[in-house]
Amino acid sequence: MVRLVPISQSEQAHHKMRVAVIDLGTNSVLLTVAQVQKNRAMKSLLEEKETPRLGENVDKTKKISPASIWRVLQTIQNFKKNALRLKAEKIILLGTAALREAKNTAHFKKYILKKTGLKLEVISGKEEAELAYKGATADFKDKGKKFTLLDIGGGSTEVIVGTSNKIAKLKSLNLGSLRLTERYLKNKKDGCSKMIKFITLKFKSLKNNFGMQNSILIGSGGTITTLGALSLDLKKYDRRKVHGLVLTKSKINSLLYTLENMSLAERKRYLKVDPERADIIIGGTIILKQFMETFGFPDILISDKSLRWGVLEELSSKL
Repeated sequence: MVRLVPISQSEQAHHKMRVAVIDLGTNSVLLTVAQVQKNRAMKSLLEEKETPRLGENVDKTKKISPASIWRVLQTIQNFKKNALRLKAEKIILLGTAALREAKNTAHFKKYILKKTGLKLEVISGKEEAELAYKGATADFKDKGKKFTLLDIGGGSTEVIVGTSNKIAKLKSLNLGSLRLTERYLKNKKDGCSKMIKFITLKFKSLKNNFGMQNSILIGSGGTITTLGALSLDLKKYDRRKVHGLVLTKSKINSLLYTLENMSLAERKRYLKVDPERADIIIGGTIILKQFMETFGFPDILISDKSLRWGVLEELSSKL
């Protein structure tokens, strides 16, 4: 499991603390500040998202670019300031797919520590999957006995099968909305058909031994929450309306058809809740569509909570 910041004796004695978790994703950087208390529901104090594209071109160059480093630094500094304004006692900074892959991650970690005073931990695909599952399923334990989580990120997709309190199988795949858009959909002939073939082959490699039968499909990540917001025609993202929403396969296919028949400028206007996702939303939606078709899921339950909430759940259990 993730080597979380140790909990002090004082915090254990009071059984509560205020924590900020920053998730450095391949496409987005997300912040959650929450009040964590033993045996009580966690209270979210702040949720923020920026899109500095840490993993831009990493699939091709295997390096975080200077421009991406600068954008991410500005985001981290801003998020740290907001967390401290809310009197966060701990700030946990986690990196995922792009930083697992980049050759200059060690330099990036040193630079961020020097500039912000925050120690960055780059977690493995397995750790990311475990934390995502813990966070995404926390509110849905009464929905069924067996779950499959599909967590679509910018650089990777995690597939986890388990019960309300135990993971049975997990896999982290190098399928992400930003990664596949850059690889297949940017000015490349037959890119979409090649991408679908690649995704399908990846998913079919799981089919015989992953035991998803009779499970409830839960989805997390920016692609899925954005599709939920689009289905509700939200002008501004509202996690209370998106979290727990069920999307059918036919609705997802309809949204994909609409998106594919728009120009980039039209998609930006259509994606009122997240216009910066307009260039990668098709790639992410195709990942979702192919997964549901490959494994025969008729619908998906959307979770607005994922990795950051998994970290908070982990800390709560130690208070």
